[in-house]
Amino acid sequence: MKDSLIHILIVDDQKLFSYSLKQVLQLETNESMLIETCSSAREAVSLQKSRNFDLLLMDVHMPEMNGIDAVKSIRSFDENVKILMLSAYGYDEYVNEALFLGADGYLLKDMSPEEVVGAIHGVIGGNLLMVPQTYGKVYYKEKPSLKEQTANLWESDLTEKEMKILVLLAKGYSNSEIAEDVFIGKQTVRNYISTIYSKMNVKDRFEAIRTAIDANIIERFSHPL
Repeated sequence: MKDSLIHILIVDDQKLFSYSLKQVLQLETNESMLIETCSSAREAVSLQKSRNFDLLLMDVHMPEMNGIDAVKSIRSFDENVKILMLSAYGYDEYVNEALFLGADGYLLKDMSPEEVVGAIHGVIGGNLLMVPQTYGKVYYKEKPSLKEQTANLWESDLTEKEMKILVLLAKGYSNSEIAEDVFIGKQTVRNYISTIYSKMNVKDRFEAIRTAIDANIIERFSHPL
C-alpha cells in the first residue's frame, strides 16, 4: 500500500449503503483512498486491532453492538485512529455520547460526495468535524460542574474578540470563514489563534477545539459581539 493512501473502513449494517458509499468515494478520490467495508461494530473493533485503519466511518445505530460502544472499545486500545460517526438522523444523544467518548465528528448520510471527501481530509488533517447543522450544539455529556468551570483559568485571560474566535474555531470554522465573520484579515486571524493557543496552553487547533468543547464554550459564549 502506498504511504499516501488513506486506509478507511466503512462500518454499517446496511450493506447496500456501505457498498454505495465505497463506490462513490473511490470515484471522487482518484484512488487516494483504500476503502473496505464491514457490517458490524464488533467486527470493526476486531479489524482495527489487526489492520490499523487510518479512519473509521462508523454508523451510530447498529444491532448487537452499536457505534457508541464500538468507539468506547476502540479508544481503549487505539487513540490515533480517526473516527467519524455516520447518522441518518442528525445530531442526537447517541452522537453526543460518541463524541464524548472520543469520536472526531460525524457525517450525515445525505451529505454530498464532495462534502464527505472534504470531511475525511479535514479530520485526517487533525480537525474536529462538525457539520453546519450542528452549530450551537453542546458536545459534552453533561454540563461541567462549577469546580470544572473555574478550573479553566485561561477563559479569564481571553479578550472578548479572542473568545469569539475560539467559539468559531469550536464550531469548525476555517480561518477564512472566521476572517469574514469577524471582519479581519486572514493573517490577523492566524495571529489571534496563535495568541489563543498560548493562553490556553495548547499546541494545535484540534487540542484547542477539544478543550473548548470540554469547557462548554459553544453554549456559554455563542453570542454576537
